Amino acid sequence: MVLGVKSKWDLIPCNCNINQYSKYLKNVEKDIAILKDYYPFIYEVIIPVNNSLINKVYEVYLIDKNMIDELFLTENYIINKLNNRKVLLIIPSDYKNSGAKIILDKDLKIDMIPDEHIHINGYYRDGYEFCAGVPESMINLNYVLLENCRTAENYIVQVNSYLNNEANEINMIEYSHGDRGREEYDREKRRKRKKY
Repeated sequence: MVLGVKSKWDLIPCNCNINQYSKYLKNVEKDIAILKDYYPFIYEVIIPVNNSLINKVYEVYLIDKNMIDELFLTENYIINKLNNRKVLLIIPSDYKNSGAKIILDKDLKIDMIPDEHIHINGYYRDGYEFCAGVPESMINLNYVLLENCRTAENYIVQVNSYLNNEANEINMIEYSHGDRGREEYDREKRRKRKKY
């Protein structure tokens, strides 16, 4: 297993009946296919057995296909040398409305960046649970898993650039956590609507 997940019982159970779960599995399968077009190195970590109601979990290397092609990166190189781009993607039953859980590698030096750029919901076993955005924004996304992963990739790149003194700041769209972040998101959404 990966990032401290020892068994399927360590994961959050899917809160749905068997018909909902079947629909969930079909949606996940479709969305993972889209995600694989962008991030080809995706591995299922836990496979549900006998329709046990657990969430699908994947190990994803956040290196997009274009970069792989341009730099002639091999799977072996990515797995052995670009481990800091590996995340655990936990897909809850309501992911289309609330987003996926993304667990960043514990080696990402979160404690060395300014507090306002720490987008972590907490520590999860051997990694950090990443805040991929305001939950209310997820319902507006066509490809929630792809967008959550792209946000995590951008964050990892920004943090590493900052820590390696390649950038003076972390430059990405950011909202505060909790109710304040929801209010900021709503204000931004209203502002954009008025613009058009």
